[in-house]
Amino acid sequence: MNVRANYAMVIGTIVLITGRASAVDQTVPGAGNARAIDLANKSPMVRSARTFLSGQIAHLHNQQLRQQTEDAVENAETCVWHRIGIGAAEKSAILAKLISEGLVNTADDATFPGGLKAGVFPPLREDGSRCPKLPQAFFSAPGSVFGGHHSYPGGLAIHETFHRQL
Repeated sequence: MNVRANYAMVIGTIVLITGRASAVDQTVPGAGNARAIDLANKSPMVRSARTFLSGQIAHLHNQQLRQQTEDAVENAETCVWHRIGIGAAEKSAILAKLISEGLVNTADDATFPGGLKAGVFPPLREDGSRCPKLPQAFFSAPGSVFGGHHSYPGGLAIHETFHRQL
């Protein structure tokens, strides 16, 4: 089987497995994240993307930028620093300020399962702790919403690799 046919088969399988993902609760990390991580780890395309991106990170000259980028991309347990200490009250205050300054569209409240707050503050593992974590690793994350551009497990890494090599 050629690479293109193999790729199409993998994508088709992912679409079947995740067919109901568009209506899931957006206020908590997805139940399918473990499966997405497993699928992405088995994908030759995602492994290739990971190798390429890791090589690009190694070329960053600024040591602090290189270390922070490597941590964000390679470390599945990285802390989401800007969400430390952000609880429900802080999220509400930030959202109110964004609305008052016209930086979010209140009509979008109906488009996000869980509402606008879930859209602005995606769920994290250990949210509210001293080290909130991404729901899944960079290399297994989709590149967009379900049914969108590179929306399959590992789609973000493939998107970044593909678009950087053009």
